[in-house]
Amino acid sequence: MGKLKIMLTVGCLVAFSVFFPSGTQADEWNKRTVITVNEPFEIPGMVLPAGKYVLKLMDLQADRNVVQIYNEQENHLYATILAIPSYRMDPPDKTSISFWERAENAPPAIRTWFYPGDQYGEEFVYHKPKALEIAKRANQPVLAIPAATPPNLAELKKAPLVAVKPNAQEVQVAQVTAKPSPPAAPQVAMTKPPKHMPHSASELPLVVLIGLLSLGIAAGLKLVDMRLDPKQ
Repeated sequence: MGKLKIMLTVGCLVAFSVFFPSGTQADEWNKRTVITVNEPFEIPGMVLPAGKYVLKLMDLQADRNVVQIYNEQENHLYATILAIPSYRMDPPDKTSISFWERAENAPPAIRTWFYPGDQYGEEFVYHKPKALEIAKRANQPVLAIPAATPPNLAELKKAPLVAVKPNAQEVQVAQVTAKPSPPAAPQVAMTKPPKHMPHSASELPLVVLIGLLSLGIAAGLKLVDMRLDPKQ
């Protein structure tokens, strides 16, 4: 069953294409990104037709961000969407957009958006009914706010935020979006320096020298003995 779900997800991603024209991502302060989508896709609150769109990061906070989606000319705002910082180990070299697993004959729902070179991107927050629908299909928690869209940006940023599990249970967002812990510093064992410096050379030459001296002394004693003994 797990392999089948993976195959369906891969098939969905292959069939659904997003293009990122070159030279359209120069505004790093708001992460302005132009995308071209080849079929309808869902964003929180609506389904957009195939076409070209502009994504901008409007507001940035520690725990929640705000993303706006415009038409190609940027003279029509389709949606102002709440998002939560999402982390990935390998920052993409190109814009990366992922989608939730789609239902049959349904448009894919946008999940995350990562700007080139960023380890932190945006995970989009859905209204509770849609979040529960996606959670059941994907079999994992989905970020959610109340069904009614807050009337203004200030209220949107203060909207109650939860994660909806496939069984409709609500859990704290921190349980599903935990930030990665920094890698542990390597442990280095500390040893006391030796009281005496180790010998830097072998003792073999000293032994040989002592042996030669012993032989010389023995030979000298024998010669003296021969001179003293007239029989020899």
